[in-house]
Amino acid sequence: MNSIGILALILAVLGIIKLIFILVNPKGWMKFAQSIYRGGPLTIIVMFILTIVVGFYLFETMGIIEVAAAMLFTALLTGLSFAFYPKFIEGMVEGIKEEKNIAGKFWFPILIWIVFLVWLVFALFCG
Repeated sequence: MNSIGILALILAVLGIIKLIFILVNPKGWMKFAQSIYRGGPLTIIVMFILTIVVGFYLFETMGIIEVAAAMLFTALLTGLSFAFYPKFIEGMVEGIKEEKNIAGKFWFPILIWIVFLVWLVFALFCG
């Protein structure tokens, strides 16, 4: 099994565990999810490292255009999931709007998105 297959296997195993957990103990799953995002800087560091590792293996075997298409699929699936909880999304948006310096707080992910999008547009139209 190649690196992409291993990443897909990790997603399959974690996804199955998550779905079983949600079906058996949804409140327990929510507590677990909350504990991850309450990790603050540690959660950010771990997510960043995992993003780099997974991105390295993805870009080793796929091009930016294929990765972007898969990201669009994932974003739509995530949006579909959140569409069932409009009050949650409204609360999250309100919380973010209350931030004094949104761009200052999210500068690093914004920078990553800028690099990614410039790379993608270049690959689409110049590559």
